Amino acid sequence: MVTAFEWVGPRLTLASTSPRRKSLLAEAGIPYQAVAPHPHELEKRDVPHLEPSELAMVNAHRKARSVFKPKGRSAVIGVDTIVVFQGEVFGKPASIPEAHRMLGRLSGQVHQVISGVAILAPKAAPLLTCEVSSVEFLKLTKSQIQDYVARVPVLDKAGAYAAQEHADLIIAGIQGSISNVIGLPMELILSEFHAMGYLQLAD
Repeated sequence: MVTAFEWVGPRLTLASTSPRRKSLLAEAGIPYQAVAPHPHELEKRDVPHLEPSELAMVNAHRKARSVFKPKGRSAVIGVDTIVVFQGEVFGKPASIPEAHRMLGRLSGQVHQVISGVAILAPKAAPLLTCEVSSVEFLKLTKSQIQDYVARVPVLDKAGAYAAQEHADLIIAGIQGSISNVIGLPMELILSEFHAMGYLQLAD
């Protein structure tokens, strides 16, 4: 990603220790510190009345709020990324067999990746928004799924896969933001930061 902006906002805290999210922010030239959030992430069964996009935004807000200091000088960004297939939310698999089942269900199908984004800043109203991308999987055999799971650490990834790791083994195509599928919708985030006056065009 080519840096086209200069950061002129307050100190930024990323409420995540995800290497993927940290890398995307760094590639955009945005200075930040990363802090692990500590809320219990809500699951669909906890709030069945919420749409998947609402669930992602609620969890993103909970993450951001867990490290935000209202009287401090830092802005905080929280993100929650989920995989949705036929109305069902796929979170992080609890086991390797569950990862196999998730990938088997996504095989040959199109699903959505939704990232909820929350930005909390001093003297500003909370901002909640989301990004949606569509991902089409290749038709996978059991041996192909087994090979993918052997290559990629899937237990910390929603839907049991990562677009940035051996994607050619499982993904046929992506419509929408690729960075969103990786876990941080940079186009959306840069647009929001620019609207907030935190980014200006670099010379």
